[in-house]
Amino acid sequence: MRINPWILTLLGCSMILLAAWTRIDAIRRFDRKVKATHGTLLRIESEIRLRSALDGYQTSREGFVVMVESTWFEGGPPRNPLLPGPKRPRIEVEDSGDRSMRNPVTPTATDQGAGWWYNPANGIVRARVPAQATNRATRELYELVNR
Repeated sequence: MRINPWILTLLGCSMILLAAWTRIDAIRRFDRKVKATHGTLLRIESEIRLRSALDGYQTSREGFVVMVESTWFEGGPPRNPLLPGPKRPRIEVEDSGDRSMRNPVTPTATDQGAGWWYNPANGIVRARVPAQATNRATRELYELVNR
């Protein structure tokens, strides 16, 4: 049985187009997750600033609430869209009181770790990210999400 070369060419081109479309779709989905994570981060920051300005909440010397309550958010605490598996909506609150601390010691999320980090000494909230193939890629993703 002889196969027409045109059919093989069309089949090969179709496979290349399918692979390219799949890769582009994966990039778009990842980009949507990055944007959703950044949007959620802004939502958490906004809620912290609002609660810090209201009476009735314990605040740090710098004027930021010392605890973030899950009841502040409709539907429960926000989850980090970048993190796979179980929803990790927990926000780790830095307890060192160090105003100069702008990022968590560990910017990546562990299996059971918090998806978010908050320092009440300066009001900064950060999203943790999944570990990438290299430390540089992980750092770039972290900086992109927390811009």
